[in-house]
Amino acid sequence: MIPMTIDVVYKTGVAKLEAAGVMDASMDAWLLFEYVTGMDRTRFFMGKQMEMPEAQKLEYDRLIEKRAERIPVQHLTGMQEFMGLNFKVNEHVLVPRQDTEVLVEEGLKRCRPEMQVLDMCTGSGCIAISIAKLSKAQVTAVDISPDALQVAR
Repeated sequence: MIPMTIDVVYKTGVAKLEAAGVMDASMDAWLLFEYVTGMDRTRFFMGKQMEMPEAQKLEYDRLIEKRAERIPVQHLTGMQEFMGLNFKVNEHVLVPRQDTEVLVEEGLKRCRPEMQVLDMCTGSGCIAISIAKLSKAQVTAVDISPDALQVAR
């Protein structure tokens, strides 16, 4: 097997996602590359000609194929940042969206220490956990799905 540089592997991932019609193909390919390699952009640009270890290349290729099938990047990496906190996500919960942060910010403006907050259909728990961490309110999170509750825990 011919060794491949990290630059070629990344560009091949972008091309595969573009061919599959994935919007933001370069961003998604980068997020998956970063996830697999742990490499930041500076290190990437400084070492474009470095050979990519075969195990990492195989994992990256697998994730690119999954993304081409429209599986969300966050489900592939298992993480999503929300309100400056990292949350576990998987196929049992919706991916926390940036516009939902506006809801939390508005809620935080109204929270007082003696308040009790109820988050119905908590999913990943991003709203409940963010409010609990960023205010003094007591927060209860519930969901009908045991799988979603496991993710929130």
